[in-house]
Amino acid sequence: MKEKNEKTSEMELRSYQKATLFLFYPFLIDFMSNVLGSFTKGYDFCLSFGSLGCLMRFLRETPLFGSSSFSLFLGVSLSFILLLCSLFLTLKAAKGKKYPIYIVLVLLGSDFLYTSSLYFSFMPYPMPLISFIISFSIHAVFVFLVSLLLWKYDKLNGLLAKERKERKIQ
Repeated sequence: MKEKNEKTSEMELRSYQKATLFLFYPFLIDFMSNVLGSFTKGYDFCLSFGSLGCLMRFLRETPLFGSSSFSLFLGVSLSFILLLCSLFLTLKAAKGKKYPIYIVLVLLGSDFLYTSSLYFSFMPYPMPLISFIISFSIHAVFVFLVSLLLWKYDKLNGLLAKERKERKIQ
């Protein structure tokens, strides 16, 4: 029985550590979308976070210092900084910290709410319907996956606590 619990908790730990990549993927997709949008005229940033997509559309239409390339570089740089932060949070979560999951869940959730409002015409830089559906769906999937990661974390902690308790008894 003891070996089975250890194998189960070890498998669960590996599964959790693989699943922590769900914290990194949305930021990677956002970065790639912003890089692609910098070089493609008319790209609507539907794979980007709603807030960064609006920023990128704003920077494309109103260049800073008279240079649209500097403006787009600024937007891509901001996206790259978020990518590095998400890499740091992913590594922390893989080491067993819980706060990175909450941070990413709050970021994704708040951007999910913001993206939900982008379809309406009263918002600056509203999205076309198909882009809205794509962006909304991707946000919903990643919010669900990060919530699932939180559940996996709690399940793993329960297994490890049970294993520690059994060791203490013996």
